[in-house]
Amino acid sequence: MNSIISGEDTDSISSDKSSNEDEFWIKVMNICQQNNPIPFGLEFPSWTYSQLEPIDNGSYSLVIKGFHKQIDKKVIFKVINVLSLRLAKKFENTISLEGKEIFADVFNEIIVSKALSNLHLTTIDCCFHEFKTHSFPKIISSCLCHGSVPNYFLIKPTNDSMDVLENIKLFREFSGIPREYLVLSMKHCGEPLWKMIKTRSVNAYQLLSICYQLTLALTVSECIYEFEHRDLHLSNVLIKKTKKTHISYVFKTETYQVDSSGYKAFIIDTTFSRIK
Repeated sequence: MNSIISGEDTDSISSDKSSNEDEFWIKVMNICQQNNPIPFGLEFPSWTYSQLEPIDNGSYSLVIKGFHKQIDKKVIFKVINVLSLRLAKKFENTISLEGKEIFADVFNEIIVSKALSNLHLTTIDCCFHEFKTHSFPKIISSCLCHGSVPNYFLIKPTNDSMDVLENIKLFREFSGIPREYLVLSMKHCGEPLWKMIKTRSVNAYQLLSICYQLTLALTVSECIYEFEHRDLHLSNVLIKKTKKTHISYVFKTETYQVDSSGYKAFIIDTTFSRIK
C-alpha cells in the first residue's frame, strides 16, 4: 500500500520556476535514483526493444511507442527535452527555446506522474480511507539521459513526414549546448479518444462508460491528492480494448464498478498538472 506524498516545505507541487536550477537538477537525479545522467543508448539499448516508432510530438516532448522484450509488454516513451534555467536565460535571445523545459517543471511532472501511477495500488489518506484507480499510466521507469537520441528511436518504418522530429533536430544544430532528456517509460494505454471518435470506433454506450471512468478517476485523484490536470482534452484521453466486463475504483474505502463496454480509459500528460 502507498501513503500520500507530502511536500517538505510547501503544500503543493506546481509549475513554479526557481532561480536555483541546480537544486532541481539534483532533485530530478534523486527521484530517478541516479548520480549523473546516463547515455541514452546505454539506458535504452536497441536489443531490449522492438517496433520502435515516434507517434506524436507534443508541446514539450516526443512520444515513442515500442515493445519491451524483457517484460513482454507494449510501452510508451515520453522524451522531454530539458535545459537548465541558466542556459535558457543565456541563449533565450540567440536560439529558439520552444519545446524545451527547465528542471523545475520536469521535476513537477515526475512527481505528479509517479503519484498517479501509485494509485494502481491501494493508497491510504491521513484518515485511513482507501483509494484506487487504474485510469492513469503505469510508470515503468524515469531516467535523465544525455547525448543524442539514438536513431533507432527516431526512424519511422514508413515514408511519412519526419516533421515530428523537428524540435529535437533544432536542438542538435547548436554545438556546445548540453543535450539532456528526461525519459518516462510507461505501459501502453491505447489510442487517443479523438481518433476513435473520428473513425467511429466507439458507440454512445462506450462513450458513456468512458465518461464514467474518467469521472471516477478524477474524483479519486482529486480527493487523495487534490489533483488538477489543467489541460484535459480529447488528445489527453486514451482508450484501450479490454476483456474485463467491469472497471473497479475504490473511493473512501467503497468499491465502485463501471461497465467497461469493452474499453478502458486513461488520462495522460501531466505537464501542466499540480497535486498536493
